[in-house]
Amino acid sequence: MHSLDGAVCYNTALSQEKEHVASNLTNAQRQLLKWHYRPSHLNFHKIQEIARSGKLPKAIANCPHPICKSCQYGKAHRRPSESPTLALPIDSDDLHPGDKVSVDQIEFTTPGLVDVHKGKPSSAKYHAASIYVDHASQYTYIKCHYSTGATKAIEGK
Repeated sequence: MHSLDGAVCYNTALSQEKEHVASNLTNAQRQLLKWHYRPSHLNFHKIQEIARSGKLPKAIANCPHPICKSCQYGKAHRRPSESPTLALPIDSDDLHPGDKVSVDQIEFTTPGLVDVHKGKPSSAKYHAASIYVDHASQYTYIKCHYSTGATKAIEGK
């Protein structure tokens, strides 16, 4: 527990004081960063104001602010990606659902178990799947198959 300017602050990260500090900092910046860690990441301006009043070393009163990695991480926010979907425009011929459907097949490296809702569990496993995408509605349907043969793909269609 530390006290600065009459305020009681708790040291929540003792290991941060021992953390490796970048070698491109001046001694005053290192000392300012140390005082920043001690009262749980107190604002650099507030620490420098206390130093100007004479309660902390004068060397840190006017030095440039170093960058605290923990504070930068705490300020970070997630941002959406640049292009969330790469959907192509609909052709003039594909205005209604079902006009044009694309199909692709996947072969699984690890076979999947077949769902059984009643009765004895099956030992049969899926080895492939067909993926159908409607151009107009972007509706996606996946049909699992026991093999990659043409008859199973036609059954799925």
